[in-house]
Amino acid sequence: MNTVKKKILHYGMLLGIGLFLFFLVAGAQPVKAFSNTTTISANGKTFYLTESSLSSQYKNNSKLYLKTSYGRKLVASMNYDGDAGISYSLSYGKKLYFCVESSGLYYNTYTYTIGKKGFQKERNNLKLIERRGKNAIAYIHEATDVGPNRYCLYNLSSRKCKNLGYGYGIKFTGKRVYYVKVSQDLKQAQVIRCNYNGSNKKVLKKLKSSWRMSNFRFVNAHKVRYRISTYYNWQYKSANKTAKF
Repeated sequence: MNTVKKKILHYGMLLGIGLFLFFLVAGAQPVKAFSNTTTISANGKTFYLTESSLSSQYKNNSKLYLKTSYGRKLVASMNYDGDAGISYSLSYGKKLYFCVESSGLYYNTYTYTIGKKGFQKERNNLKLIERRGKNAIAYIHEATDVGPNRYCLYNLSSRKCKNLGYGYGIKFTGKRVYYVKVSQDLKQAQVIRCNYNGSNKKVLKKLKSSWRMSNFRFVNAHKVRYRISTYYNWQYKSANKTAKF
């Protein structure tokens, strides 16, 4: 009987040690480290952008990894406010551009240069949208409601920003940039076309209204839709409009 008890005790100890080691190894796996991951392809290379929360410091942390033949190599890391987030914007040459933003408060752009280490601050109050060659369209401020955005044209080579003012619907169409610039009271608007660098600007259409105009969206290179709204007798009224040019 003693022999049977010893064997049971022996196997019980082995089972206990085995379970302990299993949970120890399983708990050590970085399960949450890559729970929020963006895959980026640029210059023939693959990168992984991860984001995690540092709850004890009310900070978020983002890491950029390069995919290699032996696994992932950490090439950049930074912390920022806990209520902010990071997103990949675009690439130009050997640079990857990222935006750290807290909606309605700030938009700051950072870069990572392939072959080097660390993120570098590119510019405050800048969120890149899209590029054509070295020229990009960008937000200086992105509206959170029906209010207008503040736009600029950004030269990725010279790092110069050409302010376009407040407006809606900026986009590349063909070999031109189209956008709608609005007045402060939103009762006047101009449909504008220009070159990628902001030169050769031409006003295609002028609009005036006793109602506020907002939410302009280009249908094509010759038509734009927008919304007019007002308060009349304490009631909100609105309608959709279309303008051709």
